[in-house]
Amino acid sequence: MANILITNDCNLKCEYCFAENELERGKNKHNQISMEDFDKRIEYLKRSHSRRIGIIGGEPTLHTELFQLIDRSLESGLDVLIFTNGTMSPERSKKLAEYKGRNVSFLLNLNDKGFYTAGQLKNIEAFMENCGQMIGVGYTIYTTDFDLTFHRDMILKYNLSRQMRLGLASPIPGLNQKDFFSYDEYKDVGTSIIKNIIMLEKDNILIGFDCGFVMCMFTEEQHGILTTRSGGFKSNCSPIIDIDMKGEVYHCFPLSQILRQKLTDTTTQQGLGQFYDSKLKFLKKFGKNSECFSCVYLERNQCAGMCYGKILNSEPQLMEQFRS
Repeated sequence: MANILITNDCNLKCEYCFAENELERGKNKHNQISMEDFDKRIEYLKRSHSRRIGIIGGEPTLHTELFQLIDRSLESGLDVLIFTNGTMSPERSKKLAEYKGRNVSFLLNLNDKGFYTAGQLKNIEAFMENCGQMIGVGYTIYTTDFDLTFHRDMILKYNLSRQMRLGLASPIPGLNQKDFFSYDEYKDVGTSIIKNIIMLEKDNILIGFDCGFVMCMFTEEQHGILTTRSGGFKSNCSPIIDIDMKGEVYHCFPLSQILRQKLTDTTTQQGLGQFYDSKLKFLKKFGKNSECFSCVYLERNQCAGMCYGKILNSEPQLMEQFRS
């Protein structure tokens, strides 16, 4: 799967937004992707033998031709995953619900309840009521202590998917962005994750993990809880492949300032993956702590090591290798 950015527009301003710079880059230039350019992205996915397309933004449901883009993807044999904040109008979410049973799903990035206005929350709840199990809930961690009770309550109330996804906020190297966690705080984040896993598992809600998590965030005892009470823990960092509206490709949003490639008629997912692996694998030698250099988990490839974005953000001299 690759993630296709279809609009620069967004109606929220999340503190941890990893796409903020891309949205600013595109302001007043390419507010939404054309059908012609979207077709080029589909051809890329077909060449790559991909079976799924990720549709991202901005807020993708703001695209005026969203339903045509979904239909085009389905006609091409692709499953569709839409990353959304869920604040679209109830009328729009009712129309999205018409895709039930047609290989369309949503990842709802749900913030803490207090983040939203009453109107935004009303729309989100209408979206959840209309689309139900088409929706999986995601949460981006940007504080060491967090509580997912609100997310549990929404999953149960609206019978959403019982698979929930956690991600870690990451800085974008080269933009002087805030790094939300120090290395020493990773264990505190791990403790909060375990607390929430135990709470959610009582209602058969299992957490899955995005990239950026490392083995040493958790104690041996906590790893046992991860094994039996979550959807499975794996420390990983592999090329996600995000494609912006100008046809520029990057490894992932945290690395969007380096090694950008142009999408061509011969570009494939496999070729891009090999390119990024060859250029970035040396970063596995680096870490935020001396323990990383002798870590058996890292040596045995059980741990992907610290997020490349965090490494480059804390080691500016490494960024120079990508500017030369």
